[in-house]
Amino acid sequence: MNPCKCDESGIKCGGTDAFNLKHVFENIDQNLGKNEKHFEQFYLNNTAITEIEENTFLEVTFDEINIYSATNLKSINSHAFTSTNLVTKLLRIDYTPIINSPPNYDVFFALSSFINLEELLLIGTQISEIPSYAFRPINGIQSKLSEMSFSYNKIEKIGNYSFYDLKNLTRLIFQENPLKLISMNSFHFKNVSNQTFNLRLDNINTLNGSSFAINSLSNIKRPTTINFDSDPNLKFFDETIFLPFFESNPKNKISLTMHIDCDDCRSHWLVKESKYLERFDQIKCLNGNDIMNSNNFKNCISPKIM
Repeated sequence: MNPCKCDESGIKCGGTDAFNLKHVFENIDQNLGKNEKHFEQFYLNNTAITEIEENTFLEVTFDEINIYSATNLKSINSHAFTSTNLVTKLLRIDYTPIINSPPNYDVFFALSSFINLEELLLIGTQISEIPSYAFRPINGIQSKLSEMSFSYNKIEKIGNYSFYDLKNLTRLIFQENPLKLISMNSFHFKNVSNQTFNLRLDNINTLNGSSFAINSLSNIKRPTTINFDSDPNLKFFDETIFLPFFESNPKNKISLTMHIDCDDCRSHWLVKESKYLERFDQIKCLNGNDIMNSNNFKNCISPKIM
């Protein structure tokens, strides 16, 4: 297994020297019996490896795959994880500069192939976009996938129907990404569900009230809480975006930790339709007033016609 090692938790491949990861697993695969090829975990933090090749792991499988601080790993083959993609429950790629380069190095094709995946974390990668139909049924629908986190990446855009088939997705996190555009059907799910869906859009300096396309939040088809935590440029809530969000499910709500501009007429509808204010766990004005204060939105009131 050199330079990899095996202990009670699984197989670990680290170090700074270049080696062929597939050759290591060819040796493992050849020297183990059919019922000896499953391990609890796989760890890769080698700093010289540049790619994970097609069918790297052969018939060796893992419950969990952890790739972290592999500082030269940029390419993952679309078919890299055959056949552990039929077994693995958790996949974490952490502070590793992978990029998405279809068709041969389509990271999202590889991720979509994990039929039993329950949790996915992509943290600190060079991924710049969640493409349309990112998660599709390669080996069947990923019905067990319930939690996903995309944090500290380079993601600027979420495409259409990216999570369409993930009927049991309950937690989706985008934190510290330069997110500029949420497309018309980014969070359009195929199936109706009664499970609460928690969407976190946290610490995103590039996110503002104009980042949301029409209908981008109206086809989620399940009770949804959107958390906006420390998004400094989100100063207004456009009626054409957020009224349909509230109307699509009576349990939909928004959690805020920042203040909105109560002189921006694009949020004036919240006063006119004040019943929706109870859908915010808290909403405060930059000027320090309560949102219902009569000094707010002074330039937004249409003059009476005599």
